[in-house]
Order: sequence, then C-alpha cells, then structure tokens
Amino acid sequence: MINTEIPVKTYEQRVSEINSIEDIDRQLQLAKTTVTRLRNRGKSADTLAEKLAYNDAEKRAGAILRKLRHGSFDIEDELVAKAKALQQVSV
Repeated sequence: MINTEIPVKTYEQRVSEINSIEDIDRQLQLAKTTVTRLRNRGKSADTLAEKLAYNDAEKRAGAILRKLRHGSFDIEDELVAKAKALQQVSV
C-alpha cells in the first residue's frame, strides 16, 4: 500500500448533505458505520502500515462523528429557521 492516507468524509461534507431533520439521523448512522468499518478493516489489515493508516482514519472519523453528534441540535435549529423563513416568504 503506497498511499497510507485513507479518505474520510469531513464534517463539512456531511453537513452539506443534510437538508432535513431525517438527514441528520442518516448522516449520524453513516458516520457511525464508517467508524466501525474502519476499525474492522484495521483489525484485519496485513501490514503494520495498513493498520496504522486505518487507525488514523478511524480516529479522524470518530472525531467527525462526535462533532456531528454535538452539532446536531444546532443543525436542526438552522433547518427549522430556514423552514420558517421560507414559510414567511411564501405567505
């Protein structure tokens, strides 16, 4: 494995895909699945370099998951505010 950097979706990328309250739960579930997948691949990796790369990616994905969990209420508030603003404009 030449490139040891494993790509992980950033917080901003995950938030940009949120357009409804249901999307928040979906992104949280996807982020949790990503952490689990990276952990399992790291355990089954053959070389130390691969194990370290997956461990690093798992740490980054875990930090993004925690940030998403922490910010989920703020994101929900923004979505509600946007919906109220659209209602006022359309009335």
